[in-house]
Amino acid sequence: MLVIDRYEIGERQTSACGIPTGWLHALGLGEALQQTFPELVIHTPHATVRYDLPWSFSTFDYRTLCGLLAEQGRPFEFETAKVNGRSGSTVHTDRGDIRSPLIVDALGWRGC
Repeated sequence: MLVIDRYEIGERQTSACGIPTGWLHALGLGEALQQTFPELVIHTPHATVRYDLPWSFSTFDYRTLCGLLAEQGRPFEFETAKVNGRSGSTVHTDRGDIRSPLIVDALGWRGC
């Protein structure tokens, strides 16, 4: 399998990096955990409100989490390139044509 992305794995943060703490541990990603919060705190110009949650959520280091997920998915090849289109089983990129039995374009919804 070949994965193509415009950036290196974990190079560009694409989320606020918060997840239920149990998910991090269940997926074997505890090494990426940074802070854990048992409640949701909302600040507005007029008040601060705190809500107890039925579970905790944690922030995580995006690059570390992406690297751990990539290691779990090995073996695969990884190329940095921008996909411009495809013809049959050939993917046309800004770095030339690529062929592989299975190619994943990981550029996301903004990559179009």
